[in-house]
Amino acid sequence: MFFPYGCEAEIRLPWNGESSSDCSPVHYVCANRDRNTIAAVTDDVLYLYLAQPQVLLCLLGRDAADVLEKGAFRRIYWRFDSSFLAVLTSRNHILIYRVETSNENCYNLIDSAHSQFQRQSQELFMKEPRPNTKLNLAVVVNLAAKATCAVSMREELLVSLTNGFAHRISWSGQVDAEYSIRLSSVPFANDQLQSRPEFIPEGTFIKDMVYAPLMGGYCVVLNDGRASLFTSSDPRFHPTTLLGVWALQLNDAACVDVNHKHRLLVFGCSNGDVAGYHIDDVSGALLSTFRVPLVVKDGPELLNWLGPVRRINVLQNGAAFAVIWGPKNKSPMKNESKTTTPALAIFSAYGGQTWCSLEASYSVPLPMGSLMSVEWGAEGLHLWIARSTGLSLLPIVHNASINNPTMEHSSRVLLIGSSKLLLSPAREREPLASAPHSVWTTLTPHNEYLANNWPIRFASIDREEARFLVIAGTHGFAHGNLATGKWKIFGNESQERELITTGGVFIWKGTVGVACCNVERAAELLRFYPLNTKLDNQYCSEYDTEARILALNIREDCLVTFDVESRILLFRLTASQSSKSADAYVRVAVEKAAEIRVGDLIPHPACLVSIHVTELIQDKPKNMHVPESSFFVRGVDTVLVNVSGRLITLNPKGHMPTDTDEDVKFQLSQPIVVASFVEHLWHDRAHGSTQKAGSAQHLSNAMWIYCGAKGMKVWLTLSRRGNIQQESFHARRNMLPFTLDIRPVIIYSSDCVAVGVESLPTVYGGNHSTTLYNVHRNSEVFLHHILKELLKKNLGEFAIEIASSCRHLPYFPHALELLLHGVLEEEATSSEPIPDPLLPRVVGFIKKFPENLRTMAHCARKTELALWPALFGVTGSPNDTFEMCLRDGELQTAASYLIVLQSIENTNTSLGQAARLLREALSAGEWSLAQDMIRFASSIDAEDIESQPRTPPPQLAKVASRRKGTTTSADDELFVTRFQAAITTKSSSRMRHDTQPTGATRKDSGGSGRRLSKALSSDLGPPSPNSANAMLTQMQAILKEHAANLLRDYCIRDLGFFCAHLNFDLVSLLTNSGVSTNVNDWSAAISRLHSQFEWPYPVAGHRVVDHLARKLGSMKTSQSSVSLATTPRTSHPAIPSSPIVPFSNKGIIETQNLLPEDLISDTASTIVQDVPLRPTELAAMSNGRKGSSGEGSGERELRTPRIDDEGRTSSPTPSSITFPTPGTPNGAAQDISGIDLLCGWATVRGSDSSDAQLLHMINLFEQAQATDWVFLLALLRRDSSCLRNFVNVTTARTLPTTSLQRLKYGCDELMFWAKDMCTGYLPILQVFLAHIEVVADASGISISNNDMTTNRVDKEIKQNGVTESASTNKKIVPRDPLKGMDSRGALRAAFDPTTANQERRRRERSRSVDRRIDTVNAQSNDNSDCVIM
Repeated sequence: MFFPYGCEAEIRLPWNGESSSDCSPVHYVCANRDRNTIAAVTDDVLYLYLAQPQVLLCLLGRDAADVLEKGAFRRIYWRFDSSFLAVLTSRNHILIYRVETSNENCYNLIDSAHSQFQRQSQELFMKEPRPNTKLNLAVVVNLAAKATCAVSMREELLVSLTNGFAHRISWSGQVDAEYSIRLSSVPFANDQLQSRPEFIPEGTFIKDMVYAPLMGGYCVVLNDGRASLFTSSDPRFHPTTLLGVWALQLNDAACVDVNHKHRLLVFGCSNGDVAGYHIDDVSGALLSTFRVPLVVKDGPELLNWLGPVRRINVLQNGAAFAVIWGPKNKSPMKNESKTTTPALAIFSAYGGQTWCSLEASYSVPLPMGSLMSVEWGAEGLHLWIARSTGLSLLPIVHNASINNPTMEHSSRVLLIGSSKLLLSPAREREPLASAPHSVWTTLTPHNEYLANNWPIRFASIDREEARFLVIAGTHGFAHGNLATGKWKIFGNESQERELITTGGVFIWKGTVGVACCNVERAAELLRFYPLNTKLDNQYCSEYDTEARILALNIREDCLVTFDVESRILLFRLTASQSSKSADAYVRVAVEKAAEIRVGDLIPHPACLVSIHVTELIQDKPKNMHVPESSFFVRGVDTVLVNVSGRLITLNPKGHMPTDTDEDVKFQLSQPIVVASFVEHLWHDRAHGSTQKAGSAQHLSNAMWIYCGAKGMKVWLTLSRRGNIQQESFHARRNMLPFTLDIRPVIIYSSDCVAVGVESLPTVYGGNHSTTLYNVHRNSEVFLHHILKELLKKNLGEFAIEIASSCRHLPYFPHALELLLHGVLEEEATSSEPIPDPLLPRVVGFIKKFPENLRTMAHCARKTELALWPALFGVTGSPNDTFEMCLRDGELQTAASYLIVLQSIENTNTSLGQAARLLREALSAGEWSLAQDMIRFASSIDAEDIESQPRTPPPQLAKVASRRKGTTTSADDELFVTRFQAAITTKSSSRMRHDTQPTGATRKDSGGSGRRLSKALSSDLGPPSPNSANAMLTQMQAILKEHAANLLRDYCIRDLGFFCAHLNFDLVSLLTNSGVSTNVNDWSAAISRLHSQFEWPYPVAGHRVVDHLARKLGSMKTSQSSVSLATTPRTSHPAIPSSPIVPFSNKGIIETQNLLPEDLISDTASTIVQDVPLRPTELAAMSNGRKGSSGEGSGERELRTPRIDDEGRTSSPTPSSITFPTPGTPNGAAQDISGIDLLCGWATVRGSDSSDAQLLHMINLFEQAQATDWVFLLALLRRDSSCLRNFVNVTTARTLPTTSLQRLKYGCDELMFWAKDMCTGYLPILQVFLAHIEVVADASGISISNNDMTTNRVDKEIKQNGVTESASTNKKIVPRDPLKGMDSRGALRAAFDPTTANQERRRRERSRSVDRRIDTVNAQSNDNSDCVIM
């Protein structure tokens, strides 16, 4: 594969005008045989350029009189040894120039005498050969007519004239009249055997011609559009022995070139197509191989400006050919550039288009001027382009497997450029990059090696780890370490100059293997150089071969070579250490294991494309004995040879030798042609025998074949177990054809993924913009193609095996969808009846996998309504499938079926199913799905819902145009795209619409246009009266019902997610709909809140609680009257020395300040938290040990966490709070503050997200005056300020009269529950209860409760000595958590979808399971206290 890379360089030609507007067009560009010198001509100037670097060697100009007399330059032809140039003119002349070169170099830069202006770096010196060149006119040949074209041969030129003659002219100007061809006297036939010859009329002449020695003659294109191959029994092609063989069904040929390696003739056609022809082996006829048009995906309208193919140029190694097109109609204007669209494309050998200059033309300004000629540079690394505006140079990169078959089985892409190489990253590391398809490792070879040995001909990396890279140019080679970037070249330059790489390079077990020729010794060698030593011949292992090696490949320890004598040699390699010392290096022993002569199979050694060794006997039973003679070498039983596109297998007969027939051990079976028109092949077994873990045997043994324009083929091993011994070797294999949209470079068999490369342009600059071409990797999944072909051949058993082995792939459901969609569109749109339809088999196959419902739903959603009857006629009723989705919990899939139901069912049915789906989505917590359903219902007009009952879609009819199914993953799409076919109105016609951008206008099935809402679900308000519809009304009722159920089941966090993502007005529901906010089971509610928000329970130390309860059993405390203020102060006064605070209204109560100054945040709201106690300190306190504050002081210091402004705890610091040991004076006065600290002021809180969610829910319940839930959530957060703000003297008058009574009752119930379940709540509840009693007393509200349970609670609590705690008398300003924030946005941020999904995966639905735990007790029976989290 060949692709542009970098910027196209414009070469400014001397003597050809100052600008492109007044310069003469470059008519022709041609390279010599070695591709090191490029010749180009304008009307009056001949240029010679050096290929690397691109410098002008010589130019020859002619005066106007000479141009007028002899004509302007038109075409150039080199002699084989580059000693002469023949130039055809526009008149009846041929000018032959002698090319003289010297050993002296030109462009010699002389450094300045000043040291600061002298070159220091070696990269600044030109080391490439730059011979002085001169052009001298040697011969002027006068012709009877104008010359149209010529063919350069060894000693002569074959020149075609417009009078119908073709003359042989020597390079000295002599015409051989005996061998002159008169076209009208040559017989033409359809083949070389039985066809009756015919003659062409006078006036016909040859328009283009090429010499094809490997095809047996000359290929010519006539001026009437026909093409023929001239063959002869005479090696010199005497005119009397000529026979013209027509290219069948070709009547519009315009130009021709030959692909020698593939023995293929490539024709350019007048309509812009490119056609390939090959010779039939039986009849000798020219048969069509391919005919392809130019394809432009991004701008097909540009094809209307293209005319006939102007020129085709095939690369020397036959891997690609370049094509340029002329204008559609010749313009009478002199300046043709303003009326033409220049087009250049690169194709693979068999017509696979790899690149076109018109792609992405919407972003790239097309260059002005038409293309006149094109020529490949050395090794295909450049394209020299002759334009009507000048000469330009386009850099090219190609994959390394073109010349080196060892790289065809690599897992990484290696591209070779003129001065650098590009290596793709390891596949497992690609996900780490943001754009992995564009990431390349750029490798720059050593400048000294590249300057002397340009261009790079071979390159290879080690397959296992890709740690080393080896390259080979014209002489020697160099290898580098990819990790360090260091290169090694020959230290002895003479050793480098005498080594020429002929067959390729590879890396094997720490050595570099190279098939080379030693010029000094005239010897053909195999050499192995260690990687860990310097590059020198003294360390290499050498093996002499009998003939020059042209190609090689390696599999594990087996090396296969192909030489010029058409022999295939297999060698066994053995590596060993040279010594046991530290400086030992690897020595390689080479042993010839087999020799295969294939001269009868290969017409010429140059026709070999690639050679591979592999093991195809991989599916044999373990107990089956395979004789040793079935293998050439251990692990190699097959040699694959690609000869001119024909893939041939060579296998031993498998004969078990005896003592008397040792000589027949390696007799071959009959060679078999596996496939034709083969460009590349990939086979995992050709790399090694190790099978990838988890990969299917069928895929790991498969052989993948790329055939250019004919697509892909896979040769699968499909053997039924138990019958392998009765089946022949090839009967177990099946060839399956399929097509890909990309040109593959790598095939990952186990993943069923093909990786290709494409070149995309980027424009930089303004008026004088520069186009930069970058290469990117693309990929395509082909699993569905394999499954389709297997099902088509009734091999469903193997299709299930392959699909089952690929179920782990993330794109497996998508592959099933592509399989179903492709077969449905192919068969449902067929104009002819299908006798054996494939669709039922495909549907039956898909139903064997759990993804079947999703696959069929997505296929239906992406298919036109006209094809639905064909689909559901096989898959079954969509209503039944919808029921199955609801039963199995596949709600996303059910949503996809809902659009189908709304299009083919009546209104009542579709509304009922939509309501069921919404209920299921709400119950499952699928907020996104419910959100999309509400959005869709809001976008539908009422008239669409209230229209006539729907009729089924029209019966399947012939579809003129088909649309390819989209490949977007449905999981990532909004629900509105699932309903992209609008609901049908009175009209019976239906049509499917693609997903449109937000806010775009689309038409429903009745044809009326309507603007979709651009608002997100969070911005959707209540619909206007004229747009309300039955579906939306029903869904809103369901939402209200679900919200009430969540509140009734105490699922407060789910209620928050519900309100946030569906933009539900909870306050309106609670205030206007009569939904009760009363809590009936207080203990169950608090338990479920802890579970839902994952909030830790408060702490209570066992010994501390018992000790303090005994000492404070008779003390009664209550809330200070200061807490009644509605606007508390922001600062706290110093704690008074006297713990007595007066309280009015009901009497005087002695109390103690409960909030130490160090634990109060001056910015955050007052939050009741727990203290994480250290068991050792508590034990010391209870046992009466002395504290750390001093000996005999009777007190010990407790290290408590400090609370910052945001309510978070920091690392413990010494606190000023002290706790008395037993017997300490004034202990009772200190114990009251200690009990609050231990039971709820500074423990570990819940997560930040849970805290934010609690704040928002408190805000919502405060707006709705849901007193019970405000109290519970404040209790959960231990937030006394929240209770003070909501329940005070001012607000108590606005609340229902029973609110405080319910809170008093709830406190009593929770205290009774906390006594047995969580004693840490007792002090906190005492604080809350004291505040409620104070507010009730101040407001004159009676909250006395005669319930026996409450009285029992009070009695038991007092008997246990746990007293009510009073809050501090300090005034604290609470902070509104939602102040300054957009409440709607903040609510959505707190209840974001990610958190909802994580919670749904992490826990069960709290409303479906009673979260009341058996034991939530903070007291422990052992010596250490515990904390309940």
